[in-house]
Amino acid sequence: MKLLEIKGLKMQKKIICAFIVVLFTPTILFAQIFRNSHNRNEIITRELAAFEEPGYYEEDDGYMDVNEQLNADFPGERARAMEDALRSVVIELVFEYMFNVHGQQTFEVVDSQGNRITKLLYPHRGNVNVFKGELRVSPRVSIGGKFGSSNFRKVTSTDTDWDSSVSTEYVWWESQSRLSPEVQFYDLNLYLTLFDLESQKAKSDPALRDFLNFLRVDDFICDIFGGYQQQKGRYRMNELVDTMEYWVPTNKAIGGLDSFYKVKYKGPRLGFRLKGSAGKVTTRLSFAYAWLTTKGYGWWNLRDYAFEHNSAKGTGRGIDVGLETTYNFTPNLSAGIGFNYLSCMQKSLTESGNQPGDVYNDLDIIRNVNSKIYGPSVLLRYSW
Repeated sequence: MKLLEIKGLKMQKKIICAFIVVLFTPTILFAQIFRNSHNRNEIITRELAAFEEPGYYEEDDGYMDVNEQLNADFPGERARAMEDALRSVVIELVFEYMFNVHGQQTFEVVDSQGNRITKLLYPHRGNVNVFKGELRVSPRVSIGGKFGSSNFRKVTSTDTDWDSSVSTEYVWWESQSRLSPEVQFYDLNLYLTLFDLESQKAKSDPALRDFLNFLRVDDFICDIFGGYQQQKGRYRMNELVDTMEYWVPTNKAIGGLDSFYKVKYKGPRLGFRLKGSAGKVTTRLSFAYAWLTTKGYGWWNLRDYAFEHNSAKGTGRGIDVGLETTYNFTPNLSAGIGFNYLSCMQKSLTESGNQPGDVYNDLDIIRNVNSKIYGPSVLLRYSW
Protein backbone atom coordinates (compact mmCIF):
# COMPACT_ATOMS: atom_id res chain seq x y z
CA MET A 1 0.00 0.00 0.00
CA LYS A 2 2.82 2.42 0.87
CA LEU A 3 4.42 1.76 -2.54
CA LEU A 4 1.15 2.59 -4.30
CA GLU A 5 0.86 5.83 -2.34
CA ILE A 6 4.41 6.85 -3.30
CA LYS A 7 3.77 6.06 -6.97
CA GLY A 8 0.54 8.05 -6.81
CA LEU A 9 2.33 11.06 -5.38
CA LYS A 10 5.00 10.87 -8.08
CA MET A 11 2.34 10.72 -10.79
CA GLN A 12 0.57 13.74 -9.26
CA LYS A 13 3.82 15.72 -9.31
CA LYS A 14 4.40 14.88 -12.99
CA ILE A 15 0.84 15.89 -13.90
CA ILE A 16 1.18 19.19 -12.02
CA CYS A 17 4.51 19.97 -13.76
CA ALA A 18 3.04 19.19 -17.18
CA PHE A 19 0.00 21.36 -16.41
CA ILE A 20 2.20 24.30 -15.39
CA VAL A 21 4.22 24.08 -18.63
CA VAL A 22 1.10 23.85 -20.79
CA LEU A 23 -0.48 26.79 -18.94
CA PHE A 24 2.68 28.90 -18.87
CA THR A 25 3.49 28.76 -22.61
CA PRO A 26 0.21 30.15 -24.04
CA THR A 27 0.14 32.78 -21.29
CA ILE A 28 3.46 34.24 -22.49
CA LEU A 29 2.39 33.92 -26.12
CA PHE A 30 -0.89 35.79 -25.67
CA ALA A 31 0.84 38.40 -23.52
CA GLN A 32 3.13 39.00 -26.48
CA ILE A 33 0.12 39.24 -28.80
CA PHE A 34 -1.61 41.71 -26.50
CA ARG A 35 1.50 43.85 -26.19
CA ASN A 36 1.97 43.99 -29.99
CA SER A 37 -1.70 44.86 -30.47
CA HIS A 38 -1.57 47.56 -27.82
CA ASN A 39 1.55 49.12 -29.34
CA ARG A 40 -0.01 49.08 -32.81
CA ASN A 41 -3.15 50.86 -31.55
CA GLU A 42 -1.02 53.53 -29.91
CA ILE A 43 0.79 54.14 -33.21
CA ILE A 44 -2.50 54.50 -35.10
CA THR A 45 -3.83 56.92 -32.48
CA ARG A 46 -0.73 59.10 -32.76
CA GLU A 47 -0.88 59.12 -36.57
CA LEU A 48 -4.56 60.11 -36.64
CA ALA A 49 -4.02 62.82 -34.04
CA ALA A 50 -1.09 64.24 -36.02
CA PHE A 51 -3.04 64.75 -39.24
CA GLU A 52 -6.57 65.68 -38.05
CA GLU A 53 -8.22 67.77 -35.42
CA PRO A 54 -8.07 66.23 -31.97
CA GLY A 55 -10.56 63.42 -31.76
CA TYR A 56 -11.94 63.52 -35.34
CA TYR A 57 -11.04 63.14 -38.98
CA GLU A 58 -13.13 63.95 -42.06
CA GLU A 59 -14.93 61.44 -44.29
CA ASP A 60 -17.24 61.91 -47.24
CA ASP A 61 -20.36 61.38 -45.11
CA GLY A 62 -19.34 63.36 -42.04
CA TYR A 63 -17.16 62.82 -39.01
CA MET A 64 -16.11 59.65 -37.19
CA ASP A 65 -14.68 59.44 -33.68
CA VAL A 66 -11.09 58.12 -33.54
CA ASN A 67 -12.13 55.39 -31.12
CA GLU A 68 -14.83 54.26 -33.54
CA GLN A 69 -12.23 54.02 -36.30
CA LEU A 70 -9.92 51.97 -34.03
CA ASN A 71 -12.78 49.65 -33.19
CA ALA A 72 -13.61 49.30 -36.88
CA ASP A 73 -9.97 48.43 -37.70
CA PHE A 74 -9.44 46.30 -34.59
CA PRO A 75 -10.00 42.83 -36.16
CA GLY A 76 -7.42 43.53 -38.84
CA GLU A 77 -4.98 45.04 -36.40
CA ARG A 78 -5.40 42.11 -33.99
CA ALA A 79 -4.71 39.69 -36.85
CA ARG A 80 -1.52 41.54 -37.78
CA ALA A 81 -0.44 41.68 -34.14
CA MET A 82 -1.01 37.94 -33.85
CA GLU A 83 1.08 37.41 -36.98
CA ASP A 84 3.92 39.45 -35.51
CA ALA A 85 3.80 37.51 -32.25
CA LEU A 86 3.73 34.14 -33.99
CA ARG A 87 6.58 35.22 -36.25
CA SER A 88 8.74 35.85 -33.18
CA VAL A 89 8.05 32.32 -31.89
CA VAL A 90 10.73 29.80 -32.82
CA ILE A 91 10.59 26.09 -32.03
CA GLU A 92 13.86 24.16 -31.98
CA LEU A 93 14.30 20.40 -31.66
CA VAL A 94 17.62 18.57 -31.24
CA PHE A 95 18.58 14.92 -31.18
CA GLU A 96 22.05 14.26 -29.74
CA TYR A 97 23.74 10.86 -29.66
CA MET A 98 26.54 10.57 -27.12
CA PHE A 99 28.88 7.69 -27.97
CA ASN A 100 31.91 6.14 -26.29
CA VAL A 101 30.58 7.48 -22.99
CA HIS A 102 32.73 7.09 -19.88
CA GLY A 103 32.33 7.90 -16.21
CA GLN A 104 31.15 6.14 -13.07
CA GLN A 105 28.87 6.17 -10.07
CA THR A 106 30.73 5.76 -6.79
CA PHE A 107 29.55 5.12 -3.25
CA GLU A 108 32.30 5.46 -0.67
CA VAL A 109 32.49 5.35 3.11
CA VAL A 110 35.20 6.94 5.26
CA ASP A 111 35.54 7.24 9.02
CA SER A 112 35.50 10.49 10.97
CA GLN A 113 39.30 10.78 10.49
CA GLY A 114 38.99 10.43 6.72
CA ASN A 115 40.32 6.86 6.52
CA ARG A 116 38.82 4.71 3.75
CA ILE A 117 36.42 1.96 4.82
CA THR A 118 34.69 0.86 1.64
CA LYS A 119 34.13 1.99 -1.94
CA LEU A 120 31.72 0.70 -4.59
CA LEU A 121 32.56 1.60 -8.18
CA TYR A 122 29.92 1.32 -10.93
CA PRO A 123 31.39 2.18 -14.38
CA HIS A 124 29.42 4.00 -17.09
CA ARG A 125 30.25 2.65 -20.56
CA GLY A 126 28.15 2.88 -23.71
CA ASN A 127 25.83 5.44 -25.31
CA VAL A 128 23.32 8.07 -24.25
CA ASN A 129 20.39 9.41 -26.29
CA VAL A 130 19.58 13.07 -25.57
CA PHE A 131 16.48 14.95 -26.76
CA LYS A 132 16.38 18.75 -26.48
CA GLY A 133 13.61 21.24 -27.18
CA GLU A 134 13.21 24.99 -26.93
CA LEU A 135 10.37 27.45 -27.53
CA ARG A 136 11.22 31.13 -28.02
CA VAL A 137 8.22 33.20 -27.02
CA SER A 138 9.77 36.66 -27.49
CA PRO A 139 13.03 38.06 -28.88
CA ARG A 140 14.65 37.78 -25.41
CA VAL A 141 12.76 34.99 -23.61
CA SER A 142 12.54 31.25 -24.28
CA ILE A 143 11.79 28.06 -22.38
CA GLY A 144 13.39 24.68 -22.98
CA GLY A 145 15.13 21.64 -21.60
CA LYS A 146 16.52 18.21 -22.32
CA PHE A 147 15.96 14.55 -21.52
CA GLY A 148 18.65 11.88 -21.65
CA SER A 149 18.47 8.10 -21.34
CA SER A 150 21.44 5.74 -21.23
CA ASN A 151 22.08 2.62 -23.26
CA PHE A 152 24.99 1.37 -21.16
CA ARG A 153 26.42 -2.09 -21.66
CA LYS A 154 27.01 -4.57 -18.87
CA VAL A 155 30.30 -3.97 -17.07
CA THR A 156 32.23 -5.18 -14.04
CA SER A 157 31.71 -3.36 -10.74
CA THR A 158 34.05 -3.54 -7.76
CA ASP A 159 33.45 -3.47 -4.00
CA THR A 160 36.66 -2.65 -2.11
CA ASP A 161 37.12 -2.70 1.69
CA TRP A 162 39.91 -1.54 3.99
CA ASP A 163 40.47 -2.42 7.63
CA SER A 164 41.65 0.89 9.02
CA SER A 165 42.55 -0.70 12.38
CA VAL A 166 45.24 -2.70 10.56
CA SER A 167 46.12 -0.73 7.42
CA THR A 168 44.60 2.15 5.45
CA GLU A 169 46.80 1.44 2.43
CA TYR A 170 46.32 -2.23 1.62
CA VAL A 171 42.99 -3.68 0.48
CA TRP A 172 41.51 -6.04 3.03
CA TRP A 173 38.66 -7.45 0.95
CA GLU A 174 37.58 -6.95 -2.65
CA SER A 175 34.91 -8.47 -4.86
CA GLN A 176 33.68 -8.02 -8.40
CA SER A 177 30.22 -8.49 -9.86
CA ARG A 178 28.42 -8.21 -13.17
CA LEU A 179 26.70 -4.83 -13.33
CA SER A 180 23.70 -3.57 -15.35
CA PRO A 181 23.71 0.26 -15.09
CA GLU A 182 20.83 2.56 -16.12
CA VAL A 183 20.78 6.37 -15.96
CA GLN A 184 18.17 8.96 -16.91
CA PHE A 185 18.31 12.75 -16.53
CA TYR A 186 16.36 15.85 -17.48
CA ASP A 187 16.29 19.61 -16.94
CA LEU A 188 13.80 22.45 -17.52
CA ASN A 189 14.99 26.05 -17.97
CA LEU A 190 13.84 29.62 -18.54
CA TYR A 191 16.30 31.54 -20.77
CA LEU A 192 16.87 35.32 -20.94
CA THR A 193 19.03 36.94 -23.62
CA LEU A 194 21.45 39.53 -22.21
CA PHE A 195 23.31 40.40 -25.40
CA ASP A 196 22.65 39.89 -29.10
CA LEU A 197 25.44 41.09 -31.37
CA GLU A 198 23.23 41.22 -34.48
CA SER A 199 20.85 43.70 -32.87
CA GLN A 200 23.75 45.69 -31.40
CA LYS A 201 25.34 46.04 -34.85
CA ALA A 202 22.27 47.86 -36.11
CA LYS A 203 22.48 50.34 -33.20
CA SER A 204 26.25 50.84 -33.24
CA ASP A 205 28.28 53.45 -35.09
CA PRO A 206 29.97 52.63 -38.43
CA ALA A 207 33.44 52.21 -36.86
CA LEU A 208 32.19 49.53 -34.46
CA ARG A 209 30.32 47.76 -37.24
CA ASP A 210 33.51 47.69 -39.32
CA PHE A 211 35.44 46.22 -36.37
CA LEU A 212 32.82 43.48 -35.85
CA ASN A 213 32.89 42.66 -39.55
CA PHE A 214 36.69 42.44 -39.37
CA LEU A 215 36.31 39.73 -36.69
CA ARG A 216 34.20 37.76 -39.22
CA VAL A 217 31.59 37.03 -36.58
CA ASP A 218 28.07 37.30 -37.95
CA ASP A 219 26.32 36.93 -34.61
CA PHE A 220 27.10 36.41 -30.93
CA ILE A 221 24.47 35.78 -28.24
CA CYS A 222 24.80 35.53 -24.46
CA ASP A 223 21.96 34.04 -22.38
CA ILE A 224 21.48 33.37 -18.69
CA PHE A 225 19.03 30.78 -17.43
CA GLY A 226 17.57 29.18 -14.35
CA GLY A 227 15.64 25.99 -13.86
CA TYR A 228 15.48 22.56 -12.30
CA GLN A 229 17.30 19.29 -12.97
CA GLN A 230 17.13 15.65 -11.92
CA GLN A 231 19.28 12.57 -12.51
CA LYS A 232 18.53 9.06 -11.33
CA GLY A 233 20.57 5.88 -11.67
CA ARG A 234 19.87 2.21 -11.01
CA TYR A 235 22.66 -0.37 -10.66
CA ARG A 236 21.86 -4.09 -10.46
CA MET A 237 24.58 -6.57 -9.48
CA ASN A 238 24.91 -10.34 -9.89
CA GLU A 239 27.59 -13.02 -10.56
CA LEU A 240 29.71 -12.22 -7.50
CA VAL A 241 33.40 -13.20 -7.36
CA ASP A 242 35.75 -12.47 -4.45
CA THR A 243 39.16 -11.36 -5.73
CA MET A 244 40.75 -10.51 -2.37
CA GLU A 245 40.17 -12.02 1.10
CA TYR A 246 42.13 -11.00 4.21
CA TRP A 247 44.75 -9.21 2.06
CA VAL A 248 45.34 -12.37 -0.02
CA PRO A 249 44.35 -12.53 -3.74
CA THR A 250 41.78 -15.19 -4.60
CA ASN A 251 39.20 -16.10 -7.22
CA LYS A 252 36.18 -17.36 -5.31
CA ALA A 253 32.71 -17.38 -6.87
CA ILE A 254 29.79 -16.56 -4.54
CA GLY A 255 26.38 -17.69 -5.78
CA GLY A 256 22.99 -16.02 -5.39
CA LEU A 257 23.87 -12.33 -5.68
CA ASP A 258 20.97 -10.17 -6.92
CA SER A 259 21.41 -6.75 -5.30
CA PHE A 260 20.82 -3.19 -6.46
CA TYR A 261 21.59 0.41 -5.57
CA LYS A 262 19.48 3.38 -6.73
CA VAL A 263 20.35 7.06 -6.38
CA LYS A 264 18.54 10.27 -7.33
CA TYR A 265 20.01 13.79 -7.51
CA LYS A 266 17.67 16.78 -7.93
CA GLY A 267 17.65 20.52 -7.39
CA PRO A 268 17.58 24.05 -8.84
CA ARG A 269 20.18 25.26 -11.33
CA LEU A 270 21.61 28.48 -12.75
CA GLY A 271 23.81 28.93 -15.78
CA PHE A 272 24.78 30.76 -18.93
CA ARG A 273 25.22 29.89 -22.59
CA LEU A 274 27.08 31.49 -25.48
CA LYS A 275 26.39 31.19 -29.20
CA GLY A 276 28.60 32.45 -32.01
CA SER A 277 28.04 32.23 -35.76
CA ALA A 278 30.37 32.80 -38.72
CA GLY A 279 28.98 31.98 -42.14
CA LYS A 280 27.28 28.59 -41.95
CA VAL A 281 29.18 27.45 -38.85
CA THR A 282 27.74 27.93 -35.35
CA THR A 283 29.37 27.12 -32.01
CA ARG A 284 27.52 26.86 -28.69
CA LEU A 285 28.83 26.62 -25.13
CA SER A 286 26.68 26.13 -22.04
CA PHE A 287 27.44 25.82 -18.34
CA ALA A 288 25.09 25.14 -15.41
CA TYR A 289 25.62 24.76 -11.67
CA ALA A 290 23.03 23.00 -9.48
CA TRP A 291 22.33 22.78 -5.75
CA LEU A 292 21.35 19.15 -5.24
CA THR A 293 19.41 17.10 -2.75
CA THR A 294 20.23 13.38 -2.90
CA LYS A 295 18.42 10.20 -1.94
CA GLY A 296 19.64 6.60 -2.32
CA TYR A 297 18.18 3.14 -1.85
CA GLY A 298 19.97 -0.17 -1.58
CA TRP A 299 19.17 -3.87 -1.25
CA TRP A 300 21.98 -6.29 -0.40
CA ASN A 301 20.11 -9.56 -0.82
CA LEU A 302 22.88 -11.83 0.55
CA ARG A 303 22.64 -9.96 3.85
CA ASP A 304 18.87 -9.43 3.59
CA TYR A 305 19.63 -5.75 4.22
CA ALA A 306 17.54 -2.85 2.90
CA PHE A 307 18.72 0.70 3.51
CA GLU A 308 18.09 4.32 2.56
CA HIS A 309 20.43 7.29 2.11
CA ASN A 310 19.42 10.94 2.58
CA SER A 311 21.23 14.25 2.32
CA ALA A 312 20.51 17.67 3.73
CA LYS A 313 18.61 19.84 1.26
CA GLY A 314 20.73 21.59 -1.36
CA THR A 315 24.09 20.41 0.00
CA GLY A 316 25.16 18.53 -3.13
CA ARG A 317 26.45 20.15 -6.29
CA GLY A 318 26.00 19.47 -9.97
CA ILE A 319 27.93 20.64 -13.03
CA ASP A 320 26.63 20.42 -16.60
CA VAL A 321 28.86 21.53 -19.47
CA GLY A 322 28.05 21.27 -23.17
CA LEU A 323 30.04 22.27 -26.25
CA GLU A 324 28.98 21.84 -29.88
CA THR A 325 29.81 23.02 -33.38
CA THR A 326 27.27 22.67 -36.18
CA TYR A 327 27.06 23.37 -39.90
CA ASN A 328 23.89 24.93 -41.30
CA PHE A 329 22.81 23.00 -44.40
CA THR A 330 19.66 25.14 -44.65
CA PRO A 331 18.31 28.00 -42.52
CA ASN A 332 16.31 25.39 -40.57
CA LEU A 333 18.55 22.29 -40.56
CA SER A 334 22.02 21.84 -39.10
CA ALA A 335 24.21 18.97 -37.92
CA GLY A 336 27.48 18.74 -36.06
CA ILE A 337 29.58 17.32 -33.24
CA GLY A 338 29.76 18.03 -29.53
CA PHE A 339 31.01 17.04 -26.11
CA ASN A 340 29.09 16.82 -22.82
CA TYR A 341 30.13 16.52 -19.18
CA LEU A 342 27.64 15.89 -16.37
CA SER A 343 28.65 15.55 -12.75
CA CYS A 344 26.65 15.11 -9.52
CA MET A 345 28.44 15.16 -6.15
CA GLN A 346 27.01 14.62 -2.68
CA LYS A 347 28.79 14.30 0.66
CA SER A 348 27.69 13.27 4.16
CA LEU A 349 24.64 11.10 3.54
CA THR A 350 22.80 9.66 6.52
CA GLU A 351 21.76 6.00 6.47
CA SER A 352 18.76 4.14 7.89
CA GLY A 353 18.19 0.43 7.37
CA ASN A 354 16.44 -2.78 8.19
CA GLN A 355 18.23 -6.10 8.63
CA PRO A 356 16.28 -8.98 10.20
CA GLY A 357 17.73 -10.07 13.54
CA ASP A 358 19.67 -6.83 14.06
CA VAL A 359 18.75 -3.49 15.58
CA TYR A 360 20.07 -0.85 13.15
CA ASN A 361 22.31 1.85 14.61
CA ASP A 362 23.76 4.50 12.32
CA LEU A 363 27.55 4.42 12.55
CA ASP A 364 29.89 7.36 13.00
CA ILE A 365 31.00 7.24 9.39
CA ILE A 366 30.74 9.51 6.34
CA ARG A 367 29.03 8.35 3.14
CA ASN A 368 29.66 10.11 -0.18
CA VAL A 369 28.17 9.48 -3.63
CA ASN A 370 29.39 10.87 -6.95
CA SER A 371 28.34 10.45 -10.57
CA LYS A 372 30.13 11.39 -13.80
CA ILE A 373 28.96 11.00 -17.39
CA TYR A 374 31.01 12.42 -20.26
CA GLY A 375 31.72 11.77 -23.91
CA PRO A 376 31.62 13.04 -27.51
CA SER A 377 28.43 13.30 -29.52
CA VAL A 378 26.89 13.86 -32.93
CA LEU A 379 23.71 15.88 -33.22
CA LEU A 380 20.95 17.00 -35.57
CA ARG A 381 19.13 20.32 -35.04
CA TYR A 382 15.91 21.54 -36.69
CA SER A 383 14.06 24.81 -36.08
CA TRP A 384 11.07 26.54 -37.57
